[in-house]
Amino acid sequence: MLGFSKKEKLFKAVSKGDIALVTDLLSSGVDINSKGKKGYTPLLVACDSSQSQIVSFLIEKQASLEDVTVEGNSSLILSAARGDVASVSLIADAAKELIDKSNSEGVTPLLAAIASGHLDVVEKLTSLGASLELCDFKGNSPLMAAVFFENDDCIEFVLSNGANINGVNNEGMTVLFLASVNNRVDLLDALLDRGADVDPRNKVGATPLIEACEKGYLDIVTKLVGSGADVNAQDSDGATPLMAAVYGNDLRVVKALIDENVDLAIESKDGITALDQAKNDADSEIVELLEKYTSRAC
Repeated sequence: MLGFSKKEKLFKAVSKGDIALVTDLLSSGVDINSKGKKGYTPLLVACDSSQSQIVSFLIEKQASLEDVTVEGNSSLILSAARGDVASVSLIADAAKELIDKSNSEGVTPLLAAIASGHLDVVEKLTSLGASLELCDFKGNSPLMAAVFFENDDCIEFVLSNGANINGVNNEGMTVLFLASVNNRVDLLDALLDRGADVDPRNKVGATPLIEACEKGYLDIVTKLVGSGADVNAQDSDGATPLMAAVYGNDLRVVKALIDENVDLAIESKDGITALDQAKNDADSEIVELLEKYTSRAC
């Protein structure tokens, strides 16, 4: 390592897991808590490199567990994100206060593990008391994160451990909302079985049914309606599920809603009915269908 300072050599030795060289460099007087790029210390580098043997050694040598990277990532967050169960256990045992400590974006070790799909770390952190309800700064809970990152094993684990299924993030989205807009029929079933609210409202007043209708997710629409979703709900612009289906130009969904006896006369805030909208945005089949049922309702 010619040309490198002792501090640089220490960081490289740590990342490679060279415990003999790490020992020699520390014995020569290199600061165990030296700061490198982006605020990394030897311990933080060891965690980010999944070098659990080095992590154990540095903790024994009294390395600081309080240091974080410039992004606010603690040693526990870095180890959790890497799926390093051994290091997670070592750090949590030495500094329990880190178990729920978040970074500059509100990401906790549990959220980091879920985002990376490390179920074993999720299980370990939960067993150590990590909160299933702490959200990031966007209001996303561990359950929401598992849904967003499509980590089904984590979803099942978090659900089975009693996570709040009706929590709302900063956009007004619940987990059922996320399942609906991502066409996750299996997850929707699980949430409905657990009593999830079927008609939550997001920031613009839309319900899961309205969003699913616009996207043309017929199976989601069918399950939501069958579970009691309001087929005449209106968002902040006055749009209904039927208007959303018309906007999405999906004849199947329009038919399904008509079969539920939706109110065809409802107007948006602009005074537009579903039929008015269809004449501007939809195929002729949808227009004809709406004209047929609108005339019957008169």
